Amino acid sequence: MIPQVGVTAVQDRMVSVVSEVAANDNVDGIHLDNVRYPDVGGGYNALSIARFNAESGKSGTPNPNDPDWRKWRTQQVTDLVAGIRAAVTPAVKLSASVMCSDPRLALMQFMQDWDSWIRDGLVDFLVPMVYLRTDSMPAEAPKALAASDDRHIYIGIGAWRIPGALASKQIGDCRAAGAEGVVLYSYHYLGPNSPSTDKAKLSDLTSSVFTQETPTAPMDWKQEGGLQ
Repeated sequence: MIPQVGVTAVQDRMVSVVSEVAANDNVDGIHLDNVRYPDVGGGYNALSIARFNAESGKSGTPNPNDPDWRKWRTQQVTDLVAGIRAAVTPAVKLSASVMCSDPRLALMQFMQDWDSWIRDGLVDFLVPMVYLRTDSMPAEAPKALAASDDRHIYIGIGAWRIPGALASKQIGDCRAAGAEGVVLYSYHYLGPNSPSTDKAKLSDLTSSVFTQETPTAPMDWKQEGGLQ
């Protein structure tokens, strides 16, 4: 039988791993992926339900859309990010890939309150995964950038699923919207050994939108000696 592991134990383990990496390796940053619930039906292990019921005074199995249960799960994700932030020195950049161009959708569907992470100074930059198949980046990028609160938003582009011309167009749209940068997913598909011959390649992009080296945008709060 596989033992049940409660959410607190998972948080403690994750914080421990990140602390070890940050303490023993000369890393510039820590990037978090999948730091969310998979959907509104996630989180139904016995220990987490028991802890929720004990803290809320409820009983039984909560409804997926019970507002208290949603809020409780959202807080678990945020507590994990906060715990990792506290476990590393201010010099280490903390970032995360997050869902949706609209943080309200991320909160509603995945209990991922990522705009509050920026607002409360828990992260230095976020990568909203705006993996569009269509030419709709001009409408989507501003939604993510509106939540930046003077931290950085690097728009995630699903280059593995679109042709090079559309990837170049989306990068240009992100720049026009004011993004501090973009993140392409993933290098495996951009390189010469890509299994997708008709999708974006690094050679397409270096000849169009990445024709010259661009310095990393400065993070003023880091230069001022730590997080504000």
